[in-house]
Amino acid sequence: MSLADPRRRDAGEPYCFLSGTLTGNPISATAGLATLRLLKEPGTYDRLRARTHQLSDGIRQMGQRKGIQLLVGECCSMIQVYFTEQNTLSNARDVLKTDKKMAVKFGRKLIENGVLTTPGGKMYLSTGHSEEDIEETLSVIGMTLDEII
Repeated sequence: MSLADPRRRDAGEPYCFLSGTLTGNPISATAGLATLRLLKEPGTYDRLRARTHQLSDGIRQMGQRKGIQLLVGECCSMIQVYFTEQNTLSNARDVLKTDKKMAVKFGRKLIENGVLTTPGGKMYLSTGHSEEDIEETLSVIGMTLDEII
């Protein structure tokens, strides 16, 4: 941290400017440390991955039941729904062929129906999501798919 001392700049020594929204904020630092302690607890990441898979698998199954062609990308605690007739997405060109307008429509309708997401973008899960939260989200997603298709 000594490289970020502004006195180094004034003395003509190598200096590194540091800035950030929460830099030096003790409340944010305390919250960050509490989060790290929670994440260190045994099973935390296993539970998070299980919730993520519960949601992504539920969306896949729902698409199949409703005859909607979609793929769900899943990585760690993040998913993204792609509306596409492709069987797989292997590269960026495949992703560019997906129906982005439908994905945005889906996301906007989810927000209207009470699920906060980024229209056309990813969905992020957290350690705060319970199995019941995922089931409720899947119910809203089912209703939303019925509304947009």
